[in-house]
Amino acid sequence: MFPRIKNIIYKFLTIHNILPSHKKKFKSGDYYYYNGIRPTFEKSLPLINSSGRALDIGAGFGNETKTLLKMGFEVVATEINFKATRYLEKLAKRSDSSRRALEVYNMQLPDIPKGKFDLIVCEMVLHFMSKNEVLASIQNIQSSTSNRGLNVISSYIDSKSIHQDVRLAGYFSYLLKSGELQKLYSDWDILYAEEKSNMLGHQSVRLITRKK
Repeated sequence: MFPRIKNIIYKFLTIHNILPSHKKKFKSGDYYYYNGIRPTFEKSLPLINSSGRALDIGAGFGNETKTLLKMGFEVVATEINFKATRYLEKLAKRSDSSRRALEVYNMQLPDIPKGKFDLIVCEMVLHFMSKNEVLASIQNIQSSTSNRGLNVISSYIDSKSIHQDVRLAGYFSYLLKSGELQKLYSDWDILYAEEKSNMLGHQSVRLITRKK
């Protein structure tokens, strides 16, 4: 399954690399601005306890992971990109040696590391998966969340705003429908839910929920 997901991500990024006119427009808070933490995670910071055990799914080069480490969390980070994984492993070696501050796994959803987490972050990952994988991933994320724990999730959703070249090429085999993610969390406390377009016109959902 790894090659399929990696190929989808590579092709998707390649499409947007041929749109240089957009790059100058990105600013902090946009989904395509990768120099800082993502907006849904940023919005969740006032709700996060100062310590605990956190899972960062699709951690990339660790912007959210590093923030959580500074807050005193023990962080488990998953990533499928080889370069990003190597970077995270180096970060783990530099982290607090007095405790297991950071664990890194080359792993993709719906599989997640064992154990319970006080916080699970899954930003802009689900849209690369099939419908069955998305539903299994949400189920695994929810069951791995501690009582009163937080989930911070964002994903593209199905809308006319997704570029036709991306849609027709089949890079996203399944996109959540409007309101679908919120329904999957209907028995949780929904602290923040928003559907909006980014600067490329792509519609996305942002969700912060607490387990009852």
